[in-house]
Amino acid sequence: MNHSLRIIVPESLREYEDVQKLHKTVWGLDDLQVTPLHILMASQKIGGLVLCGYIDDQPVGFIHALCGVDPDSRQIYMYSHNLGVIPYLQGKGIGFQLKLRQKELALDRGINLIRWTFDPLETRNAHLNLNKLGCIVKEYVVDYWGEMDDKLNRGLPSDRLIIEWHLQSTPNAQTMTIDTNEGTEINPDYNLNQVTFDRSGFLAPKHSAKPVSYQTDVSYFVSVPTNFQEIRLQNAGLALEWRMHVRDILRDALSHNVTILRFIRKEHEHGLYELRYRNASAYLLEQ
Repeated sequence: MNHSLRIIVPESLREYEDVQKLHKTVWGLDDLQVTPLHILMASQKIGGLVLCGYIDDQPVGFIHALCGVDPDSRQIYMYSHNLGVIPYLQGKGIGFQLKLRQKELALDRGINLIRWTFDPLETRNAHLNLNKLGCIVKEYVVDYWGEMDDKLNRGLPSDRLIIEWHLQSTPNAQTMTIDTNEGTEINPDYNLNQVTFDRSGFLAPKHSAKPVSYQTDVSYFVSVPTNFQEIRLQNAGLALEWRMHVRDILRDALSHNVTILRFIRKEHEHGLYELRYRNASAYLLEQ
């Protein structure tokens, strides 16, 4: 990026309105779907957090988080409801910088845990959450939000991975060096699905190959497309096939104490999730 990013906690009405405008633009929402100003302000006042990032005084990204309490452990945590970056600057590190600032402010308040969700077929988010931040995947939830009527989710079940960012026990997000390049060696015996390319050149699932039992000392791999939004817009049937295919594989793996370690970017709009038995990874540091 040629210009520095300035991140603020909104104070004025205009700054909160900038957050609203970003929310509307990133998700393609109408006015009634955008988080109301009074909710943003209330979140800030009762222990949540709102951040807005600017470049040359133009709003380019935001975070809206709430304060939560775990009903079992009674641990206070921050629930990161929205992270959005203006479309033409996505992939430039703005979301990462917003998350690091969120971490700083959470720790200043004595909060050591941040939770949120992401779509397992949105692989840019997977790279940020797993590779750069070192988050832990806790659960796969089918149709988490129900039917969603925005440009990123319309027409599909809203399946989500619930993840946790343990701020004091995960590797430093600024120094993590997880190899995610396309040269990573993959043992085909541990691929949990097979893929092909359809007539339009889109990656398409062929079948899954779930093992009878998962071994504790090997990595398993799940192929996914890295251009899911393009698939969703041009081939709704294939997008739904991918949703159900990945749902079947990941739910089964997580139910057997296997979790997602990282996301690996391959060639030709093809990516891989690496899965390992939960206690076999140095990155899976539970509190």
